[in-house]
Amino acid sequence: MSVSGACVKTYLLERSRVSCHSPGERSFHIFYEMLAGVDEGMRKRLKLDGAKRFRYLCGLDKDVEFRPSDRENFSTLGRALDNVGFDADEKLYTYQIVAGILHFGNIEIVQDQGVSNQGDVATVKKNCTALAAAADMFGMPYLKDLAQLFSVRWITVGRETTTVPLTVEQAKATRDAIAKDMYARLFDWINLKVNLSLDPETATGGGFIGVLDIFGFESFERNDLEQLLINYANERLQVSFEKQILGTEADLYIREGLT
Repeated sequence: MSVSGACVKTYLLERSRVSCHSPGERSFHIFYEMLAGVDEGMRKRLKLDGAKRFRYLCGLDKDVEFRPSDRENFSTLGRALDNVGFDADEKLYTYQIVAGILHFGNIEIVQDQGVSNQGDVATVKKNCTALAAAADMFGMPYLKDLAQLFSVRWITVGRETTTVPLTVEQAKATRDAIAKDMYARLFDWINLKVNLSLDPETATGGGFIGVLDIFGFESFERNDLEQLLINYANERLQVSFEKQILGTEADLYIREGLT
């Protein structure tokens, strides 16, 4: 008997961690590890030279704090990507998306003073370097198209499409939602590449061993529906564990005539 292959399925990726995290915690490790581990040439290519503050990591009022292991972990990641079949271009694209998300979070959204008669209407702050850096990382040559995401939303009814201005808060929520979606899509693509490298060339059927890894039971100052469902799942797993372990042991005692 031997293991012929493996498959990893994404389950409850905590995408909200991209744009916010609890005090004392970090966002996804890849952001810090990449900032600490890339060489100067790659740093310039990713528009990270001179950038020390990122809204999604620690806010814009202080520098990013690193752990001693971040640099080495990034080197380990690079070797792991090589081992699962990533070529140089695919690794570069991966790093560009990660860097692009950091730049994306630094895009400054303000109230458009040019349309003050329309109330709270959002726009991107003039000469926003983060907007240009994000567009470059995402391969978007037209800054106007990217900036428009933070000023209007499109509503299509039948054959007619109209635009509705966004407020500053709506535009910020849009920015963060897009960043989280991009991270999730990148994660899924990497997961697909990993699964392709682990997939056996000749599938012969047979049994499998399933391993489930989910968040543990947690209680925060503010808990949403997702946390309720996670905690409920943990309770059900605990009940199943007790039935399997303690219940089986109790049945054995009964069969052996022990009390």
